[in-house]
Amino acid sequence: MASKNLTKASIESLAYNPDGPSRQVLWDGKVRGFGVRVTPEGGKQYVLLYRVSGRQRLMSLGRVEDFKTLEMARDKASDLLHGLRHDGIDPMAARERMADAESMAQLWSVYEREHLAHLAKNSRKAISSAWRQHVAPVVGSLKPAQVTKADAIRLHDQATAKGGKVIANRAVARLRAMLTWLYERNERQFPVGWRNPALGMAPPREPAHRDPRPRAAARAGVSSRG
Repeated sequence: MASKNLTKASIESLAYNPDGPSRQVLWDGKVRGFGVRVTPEGGKQYVLLYRVSGRQRLMSLGRVEDFKTLEMARDKASDLLHGLRHDGIDPMAARERMADAESMAQLWSVYEREHLAHLAKNSRKAISSAWRQHVAPVVGSLKPAQVTKADAIRLHDQATAKGGKVIANRAVARLRAMLTWLYERNERQFPVGWRNPALGMAPPREPAHRDPRPRAAARAGVSSRG
């Protein structure tokens, strides 16, 4: 099929041609390799065609109706291509590795190798520390789809008891980021309509860090202006 900028209207009007080839895809003109495939039964799914190690691969990104907007699907394709070109991550291979994992703890090794490895050293250290000390004890034995908002709240409560509210807020943020990363690369691990349970949590306000010197100087009868 021809390549042009996909629109909601062009996708809705897309129909399978019984006289055409067995694989029928309407390709996007904005993101190379991104398109919509239509089946003989009329089903439609977003796909991504790319080449890795000299081999061409066609990856399903999900059914059209599973995405709220066309732009969300296009952005997902762009992110996967960016990971392939800049970090050498084969998105289908990553999906296959994640499909074999039984728990968040097993998926952590994939996340660590394919995402954290490309971050700055201090960021890797902070995220790994939060995982070991706070996140893993709460959700490590669960499958990604089994993690609930109650788990995120329990994570925050336990991390607060161990290290305070700032540490707890960051631990929840680490969980949220990992679940989002996993969903973007293998949404099949999650039910249709899944929503990140750590998304939208309103953590308690972190304590403000004020400079105590002006107040101390005032008590001492000394002007803060020097």
